[in-house]
Amino acid sequence: MRHMELVRDSNSHVKPVYIPHHPVQREDSLTTRLRVVFNASSVTSTGASLNDCLLGRPKLQRDIAEILIRWRQHRYVYIADIAKMFRQILVHPDDADYQRIVWRPNKSGPVKIYRLLTVTYGTACAPYLALRVLLQLAKDENDHFPEAAQVLRDNTYVDDVLFGSDDIATAFAIRDQLNTLMSRGGFHLRKWAANHDDLVRDIPDKNYETALDHSLDGSEVLKVLGLTWLPADDVFRFQIAVLPHDKHTKRSILSFIARLFDPLGWAAPVVISAKLLMQDLWLQKLDWDEPVPSTVLSRWENYYQGLPKLITLRIPRWTGRMSNHSTAEIHGFSDASQRAYSAVVYLRISNSLDDSNFARG
Repeated sequence: MRHMELVRDSNSHVKPVYIPHHPVQREDSLTTRLRVVFNASSVTSTGASLNDCLLGRPKLQRDIAEILIRWRQHRYVYIADIAKMFRQILVHPDDADYQRIVWRPNKSGPVKIYRLLTVTYGTACAPYLALRVLLQLAKDENDHFPEAAQVLRDNTYVDDVLFGSDDIATAFAIRDQLNTLMSRGGFHLRKWAANHDDLVRDIPDKNYETALDHSLDGSEVLKVLGLTWLPADDVFRFQIAVLPHDKHTKRSILSFIARLFDPLGWAAPVVISAKLLMQDLWLQKLDWDEPVPSTVLSRWENYYQGLPKLITLRIPRWTGRMSNHSTAEIHGFSDASQRAYSAVVYLRISNSLDDSNFARG
């Protein structure tokens, strides 16, 4: 990929920065089991890190909830991944020496110095630079590929692309547009998945997303922006992490609560109970690694034992909206108690067949 080069001349017009790096194994990854992590937040001899010196960047990334809500409006949907997105984007040659690393192929080999030539994930500016390039690509190619350009602008989250249509033929056309547009920028889409077999029938196996897991009935389970999706049934479901068996502390409980990922608020009535328990721990002024009192521990264990009931929930991915044959109503509710307040909005879809669907957001 030529993402780095050997530094043969130690002379440089800038004072170089050396970025520490280490490997991380991810057994759940289907494409990259071993990832290299670059720590650009590591403090250098100057007392500052590379990330401390990088210019702050404006927010270009669409909110994850916004992207998911749009994706739910399509009857037929795709997901795909931009392969090695950051590594496809070159940095300016004048900046490459700010991304030096040391490396040797084995323990007895000589230590060599390399400079990274592409955008490096781990630097503070990497997400901005990558998305800025995608937005520029969408702008440059908009006249030739208008539908694909809109997908890049509105339905891309980091390196995940989500899109769809009300009919299979249009979904095909957008997919083909998107593949061509991305190739114009030197990008390749892989890990394709869809909610209908016809949508992926002509995709080579090497570019097809393989299930990370299977449900009890054998259905494939995929991850979509952190949510668990069953493409065959076209529904979302919850997954509950295993509670560690070590002592329960404020730190371990907060860590577990943080893994209850729910960007659209479907489990808000359940998650709020955990947050209230955490609030009580703060009021008791416990240290992070101090065992929680027995009264709180009992509440926490009862709460955790009830969480598996969430796994039985199935949330339809598609709202039921058909662009030319549906009417929509929005129904909102809110309530509050002494300790919490919340709101919920339902979308009621009625189509020409007198069928109705409700979608909660």
